[in-house]
Amino acid sequence: MPRTPARSSAPSRRQQVSDNLTSLKTANRNRMQMAEAKREIARGERSPRDLIKFPPEPVRNMKVVALLKAIPLVGAHRAQTICLVAGVNPLMTLGALTARQRVALIDALDIRGPS
Repeated sequence: MPRTPARSSAPSRRQQVSDNLTSLKTANRNRMQMAEAKREIARGERSPRDLIKFPPEPVRNMKVVALLKAIPLVGAHRAQTICLVAGVNPLMTLGALTARQRVALIDALDIRGPS
């Protein structure tokens, strides 16, 4: 008796492509919103303290060091120093920060860096 092939429960190729396109669109939108947040910080229209305290969903994936480097007069070295004083890994994302780390980072900004 010939065997019939079992039906696969995996999504179809068309569904995979559709899911991939949706994921790419979401990722691009998030990157654009992160870039806009950094531009707003650089222009002084947005406070980095607010983003550290309450990061919106797309900004939660931004690295701490990227946020700090967006602040005027804060380069790579000063960003590293601020993270060292706060006891925060500069490569952590804003969404991964604990409440204690958020407070320490904001305090370190008050001590070391401009707003």
